[in-house]
Amino acid sequence: MTLHQQYALDAARAAQHGVPAPPAPELNVWRVIRQALADRRRARFTRAA
Repeated sequence: MTLHQQYALDAARAAQHGVPAPPAPELNVWRVIRQALADRRRARFTRAA
């Protein structure tokens, strides 16, 4: 099952149960990447100071 198929299944189940749908997979991946880059910059800055 692909990532998109799993997301569609989870969204359909959420709709049946009346709960919010899970976040789209791509959005979460970019959020994690941005946070990792920010952490790396922060670590580099604190190490240099």
